[in-house]
Amino acid sequence: MSPLGRTRVCLLCIGALMCTDRPPTDPPPPPPPDAAAVLVGAGDVARCDLADDEATAALLDTIHGTIFTAGDNVYATDSVASDFTNCYGPSWGRFRARTRPAVGHMEYWSPGAAAYWRYFGRAAGDSGKGYYSYELGTWHVVVLNSSIAMSAGSTQEQWLRGDLATHPTFCTVAYWHMPRFSSVSYAGGGQVEPAVKPLWDDLYAAGAELVVNAHYEVYERFAPQTPDGAADPARGIREFIVGTGGIGINRFPLGPLANSEVRNTGAPGVLRLALDDGGYRWRFVPVAGETFADTGSARCHGAAPPPPVASLDVSPPSANLAVGARLRLAVVAKDAGGSAVAARAATWVSSDTTVVRVNPRGVATAWAPGRATVTAGVDGHSVAATITVTPTTATILVGAGDIATCTDVYDEATAVLLDAIPGTVFTAGDNAYPDGTATDYARCYAPSWGRHRARTRPAPGNHEYATPRAAGYFAYFGAAAGDTGRGFYSYELGTWHVVVLNNYQSMALGSLQEHWLRADLATHPAQCALAVWHEPLFSSSSAHQGGNPAVQPLWQALYEAGAEVVVTGHAHVYERFAPQTAAGVADAATGIREFTVGTGGAALDQLGAIAANSEVRNNSARGVLKLTLRPSSYEWTFVPDPGQTFSDSGAAPCHGPPGR
Repeated sequence: MSPLGRTRVCLLCIGALMCTDRPPTDPPPPPPPDAAAVLVGAGDVARCDLADDEATAALLDTIHGTIFTAGDNVYATDSVASDFTNCYGPSWGRFRARTRPAVGHMEYWSPGAAAYWRYFGRAAGDSGKGYYSYELGTWHVVVLNSSIAMSAGSTQEQWLRGDLATHPTFCTVAYWHMPRFSSVSYAGGGQVEPAVKPLWDDLYAAGAELVVNAHYEVYERFAPQTPDGAADPARGIREFIVGTGGIGINRFPLGPLANSEVRNTGAPGVLRLALDDGGYRWRFVPVAGETFADTGSARCHGAAPPPPVASLDVSPPSANLAVGARLRLAVVAKDAGGSAVAARAATWVSSDTTVVRVNPRGVATAWAPGRATVTAGVDGHSVAATITVTPTTATILVGAGDIATCTDVYDEATAVLLDAIPGTVFTAGDNAYPDGTATDYARCYAPSWGRHRARTRPAPGNHEYATPRAAGYFAYFGAAAGDTGRGFYSYELGTWHVVVLNNYQSMALGSLQEHWLRADLATHPAQCALAVWHEPLFSSSSAHQGGNPAVQPLWQALYEAGAEVVVTGHAHVYERFAPQTAAGVADAATGIREFTVGTGGAALDQLGAIAANSEVRNNSARGVLKLTLRPSSYEWTFVPDPGQTFSDSGAAPCHGPPGR
């Protein structure tokens, strides 16, 4: 909504609540009977020239409880005034009567943050301080101010220690604006903010459970940790960053900070905390049209140290897995009396990584037939699970496109995913940025995806052809890329026929490539076939809206031969389409299903208008597509990089050519 539009809304208000800076007097709505206390909100909320705060306010219309703000409640700069009445008031302002706010740095563009205290009144604590506390159910809630002194011995820090000593509750949550830990900063890279540490020191010593911040316009959840950033599942503080109220969107420019568990960018929304007696539940609620979500729960630990570990149990203690299957193992620590104790960080080790591989989260992957033990260790104790791996008739094809740059580390994150997935690796083009030169491959691709080169069957992209004749690509991959200069070839993978095509050779009807494709498909009449190339025929990416129609002759040849799947990149998103013809007509019986997997590591695109037959879309998670290819069917799983919650999976039978 424009600034003028918001002004009209205010001028039309009959009541005075949104058109005055007087504090509200209406009581907050009561919660439903027998419900947990609810604390819900976000930071970085309102600006007059955008409407995302209207969308997040619509969520609050449906959620009872106390509303928090984590600062930067209204957009302001040295030239834009803090206009709470016209910018914040028409959206989040309608909940002012049940809001307990925190102040951010933008509020201080109004001298002394005067507009903030004038708007919120007593609900914001003593004017000029910006720190206060209150009780919510059985929880103690502390609100702090990261725009004034936070050093040890400062007035605010002394107040905090005194407040926590006066309120020794079992469960405590604090919120303020500037986070201690973050995987994004305006300067680029992760950030640990030293000025905030004294507040963390006091909260950690008092056994606080949660800290909620904003400042960075993303959502991020950390595992419980100490003020120094060491993982501490037993007594650590869990930090949430919820700068998703509507002001804008930041991106994660580099890899995640230690202990970051979940990250998302691009989805405005609110964090709902259900504060139970002795525990809590969290849920990130996105605005309408967004699919990202994050949920979980935990028990409060309080300030008392946990009892020592006496023994461990692992679940399941044994399992049979087919090659390529995955299983999450869980370890439970127990005290001397056999009771489960608070979570501890576990280490995981496989006795034979040629048979079973296990990641730091206890996810075991069956790599090859045989038997291995996976051992979990906690505080000097250990317990083992036995995994038996059996052969399978299925084969695995896994990969992505738009992969390696030397300017960030996301290609390494997706390469780590490949480390735990057996099978053949595909690339869908734009493998090495910026120009696919020999140097780009050596410096950017080789250190990450390059360690899987021996099992990779690649496709070229437009960035490869920034180097004449894609010379760097063909030199790096050699015979695995087919005949030098052509870039189209085929191979067998189990019972499947796989075709790799080249968007940068002519694809027209009657061209050399199209003629070769038809002959290749006639020579290899497999029941199940798929193709990989770079540019999609269909796309909802804003950067490549509608896809590349020049690909239609190749799609038509594949359709007539009964191909099942086309995998592409180019659009830096994940998208899955329903089976369709080359003309984009849905065809559930014999159509081709297109996957776009431009998620190998490069910066992600925005989504535009949703293309016809698009079933699933995501532009927040990098990751790889794992295809499990069986003799007469296939399964797909999108595996996101650690910290992302988006996933997509399914299965379908092979259909063969139309009319068969």
